[in-house]
Amino acid sequence: MKRSPSSGFSVLELTMAAALVGILTTLVFGAYAAGLKSMFKSQAQNELLSELQVMARRVSNEMQQTSIESVSLSADGEAVSYLTCYDADGIPQLSPGGSPLWEAYLVVYLDRTIKSVVLNRVDLKNTSPQRTVPTPIEKFKTGGTTKPINSYRNAGRPIARYIEDLNIELLPSLPGGYRFSIEAVKPAEGNRSASRSSMVFTVVVRN
Repeated sequence: MKRSPSSGFSVLELTMAAALVGILTTLVFGAYAAGLKSMFKSQAQNELLSELQVMARRVSNEMQQTSIESVSLSADGEAVSYLTCYDADGIPQLSPGGSPLWEAYLVVYLDRTIKSVVLNRVDLKNTSPQRTVPTPIEKFKTGGTTKPINSYRNAGRPIARYIEDLNIELLPSLPGGYRFSIEAVKPAEGNRSASRSSMVFTVVVRN
């Protein structure tokens, strides 16, 4: 027996239609949520990688212009120190003969308590012999005494955040070459899951 045009839909048909709409809605929302999660993760990774790249460029530019006689590594490979001829305003200082006048030691190190790479600037006095004769920071006298590089790992400002590990090593096969290996993890936040990024870069000291 055929249903007349005015008889409408049965309860079964309405139930099936509602179930189908529910399934489609769930699939669409699931795809949207997955896409949103992927977008947030990609954005977090890009932000993390961008911060590492900025830090790497800064350290590379500064180290390339230092004197190899001034470079010093900590025993654990988590700190490096070297001289810079740039003053606090970012202006290079040169002697009348055109050679660098060293202004400060820069100490780059991993601070595990705040999970950051930190830069500490140790300014030289005008009378410091290191202004013209570069030496490692262990030979620099402050208060009439010398200190190991680890004594300078307690000040400065972060130049890269979310750092889990930093390893700096001398490359015997590359004169003046130093390799930096960095692992960074940005914790989950809101709709963003934790993101991880790593970077390896090499710096060659020119002088």
